[in-house]
Amino acid sequence: MPVSALQICMRHPRAVLISACLFSWLAYGQVPASPPHGTTPGAAKDFHVQLSNAEKQHLLDGQCTPVTATGAIPPAVREIFARATREKSFALAAPGHRFQETDVIEPWGRGLPLRRLVFAGTCQNRWFIYYEKGGFARSRAVLVFDVDPDGAARFVWGGTGCYPVTTVEDLRHAIAFGKCADDREYYW
Repeated sequence: MPVSALQICMRHPRAVLISACLFSWLAYGQVPASPPHGTTPGAAKDFHVQLSNAEKQHLLDGQCTPVTATGAIPPAVREIFARATREKSFALAAPGHRFQETDVIEPWGRGLPLRRLVFAGTCQNRWFIYYEKGGFARSRAVLVFDVDPDGAARFVWGGTGCYPVTTVEDLRHAIAFGKCADDREYYW
């Protein structure tokens, strides 16, 4: 009979092992995720869309303009990003600025954002935000949004576990070739 992560945790109650077990238990979906702030139960699924490889190849089509300042991201995109990441308000450190890199909260780290922008950008009416997230293990993710002519934003897709990239072209490649996972519900 296979041993579950919880059974392993119960047999080896060391603090570090418990943290690792809890992380793997949460990462593999054995605990239901709570909905984003200000949403109703079930709405968290609105931020988890699985696309085919063909669809991923066209997510960032056209001429894209990269952005490295969080203030350059439109307000509607910042608002929906906050909802997708379950934050009360938009919280994304600027590139090179401090953010909460680990799951250990030092006194100087209180109040720091959990995420830091690598770069964002616009491809016609579509915006993307590629960022790193601190925690038990540092990771990178990308969220993609459509913005209509009236300025309203809508979540399109998100992927996590992305390998580090520095250009829009490399990000396109990572998305198109499955280097950013979308096969489970993630906490962005």
